[in-house]
Amino acid sequence: MRKKILFASLCVLSGYFSSAQTVFWSENFNSTATSCSPSSSPFNWSVTEIGAQGSASNYWYIDTTVDCHKPDTCYFPSTSSLNRALYISYGDTCDSALVGPLYKKGCDNTTDKRVESPTINCSGKQNIILQFDYMANQYSYNDYGFVWYSEDNGSTWDSITSRLISGYCPSYGTYTGYWKHYTFLFPSSANNNPNIKIGFRWKNNDDCVGTFVSIAIDNLQLSAGCAEDFYANSDSICPGTCDTFIYSSNNFDSLMWILTGASIDTIIAFDDSTSACYNYPGTYDITLIVFNNGCVDTVQKSNYILVHPFPPPQGITQNNDTLSANQGGAAYQWYFNGTLIPGATNYYYVATSGNYYVIVTDLNGCEVEAVLNNFVYP
Repeated sequence: MRKKILFASLCVLSGYFSSAQTVFWSENFNSTATSCSPSSSPFNWSVTEIGAQGSASNYWYIDTTVDCHKPDTCYFPSTSSLNRALYISYGDTCDSALVGPLYKKGCDNTTDKRVESPTINCSGKQNIILQFDYMANQYSYNDYGFVWYSEDNGSTWDSITSRLISGYCPSYGTYTGYWKHYTFLFPSSANNNPNIKIGFRWKNNDDCVGTFVSIAIDNLQLSAGCAEDFYANSDSICPGTCDTFIYSSNNFDSLMWILTGASIDTIIAFDDSTSACYNYPGTYDITLIVFNNGCVDTVQKSNYILVHPFPPPQGITQNNDTLSANQGGAAYQWYFNGTLIPGATNYYYVATSGNYYVIVTDLNGCEVEAVLNNFVYP
């Protein structure tokens, strides 16, 4: 049988923890493919036109004309770089894309196009983080790029950012961009989802102004923690009662439960479930730290456990042969000499001599008891 080790506080291990993410998908566009179309093999990205496009709209390309793909470095057009990137340029052939990530300012260049990744299988993945390097600028909030994602294989899309802006390189003018790094934590709907897609959308409003750096993307990766979800047997309980917490996987070495407000607030367990008791009303956080084959990951749920207020105190008063509990409870049950009295579910009970107690339940389902021993009548 697997064991549990209980701690009264976390301080004995407070310096031990670190977080870890494992990369499970990446794309740096550095294939030897001869085509610069994103839809070509092996890239297999698709381009969706959103609304009407101008007769000379901008195009998405994958090519080697973008140099220096590292955060905090400047871009220079290059015909010798071997490092491919995904970017917006002008023209409709690979040859015309050799200008790199610049775009036309002409009055027939209306563009609204989203380039979309292949479907990414995130089954079995939790706490998924998207990272990439980018270079992007905007013109008067009219020409710009931004990031999208889909959780249903491209049927619907949601925007992650309003705009991607990396700025110019101060010493080299408006035709050189500045590479930056971007990190985004996907919402929980991406967890264990086999139908995730990433998209980059470029808009050019055709106002005849532009021609500086557009947008370029490189070094994409998705990483995930080793922790999966957990749940409580009940997320609302009464004071003085216990709850059970269950981890959703048996793929772990050990678990550390940090149970704020519980009578024992830290439990190291080797089973997928553990129990803890709560004596005082309040809302409490639960933190689970998962240790799995060298990976350490954390799942936290804020205000996850509600411990209801104490029910109002109870007492029993006597009026001749009638015993009465305090009114206002949601339910009553009387007992005589330790045995439940069938049908005795009012706040009062007509009694004979003996020992009595009553259990009163409030609207939250919490119980309080009142006792009267050695009742004698008449």
